[in-house]
Amino acid sequence: MYFEVLGSDGSTVYNVMVGVNGGKVRASCTCKAGELGKLCKHQIGILSGQADLLASPNNEVKGELNNLVTQIADTECANYVAEMLAADAEMNELKRRLGRAKRNLEKTLKQHL
Repeated sequence: MYFEVLGSDGSTVYNVMVGVNGGKVRASCTCKAGELGKLCKHQIGILSGQADLLASPNNEVKGELNNLVTQIADTECANYVAEMLAADAEMNELKRRLGRAKRNLEKTLKQHL
């Protein structure tokens, strides 16, 4: 399946290809990272069903995306996508906590000057 996704700038369009065959999942993307054979955020977004990345989020394309997510649901790939998304959420929470702690430390240090 092919999906057109928007890049970070909101106007560049990349093509993400995902194939599912016999429980094996393959993915590629036309972005710079994808062209280098690296896993990119566009591939991760499509594999995790993030419709907000789609360049044309019409109902037909959203349906194809949902169908893909259903196809990969019982694969090893789906487990790793879920694990990665959970770790990313955890990391974001830790970054927020770190930011709060830094701000509080700065505030305390300024009060003691």
